[in-house]
Amino acid sequence: MPLSNLHKKKFKTNLAILAAILVFCLIVAMVTMIKIAKAQDMDGVIQCGEAVTGSISTESSADFCDVYQRQLNYKDSADQLREEITTRSENFAAPRRAAYEQYQRDLEQVHKNIE
Repeated sequence: MPLSNLHKKKFKTNLAILAAILVFCLIVAMVTMIKIAKAQDMDGVIQCGEAVTGSISTESSADFCDVYQRQLNYKDSADQLREEITTRSENFAAPRRAAYEQYQRDLEQVHKNIE
């Protein structure tokens, strides 16, 4: 396939883009070198503040939070809630259960009357 004018035009565009990328890389490299040179001129570590000495009391003045007893209380509370939920479930199901048993008896009576 012969090269057309379009191929030549695209080739020139590609070269221009490549040149722009190379220029960008060179600028980044130069800025990095300048920054490194400035950092080396600073001659080492910079002091970022002063050390402050202090003292603390070694006696315990805070109240102790008994997490262990809290865990046991939580377990007792969860058990009580579980019992209440079970009782509530049974109480809510009782009328439905009674109505269903009555329905079964009525259904048996209907079947007996049909025969």
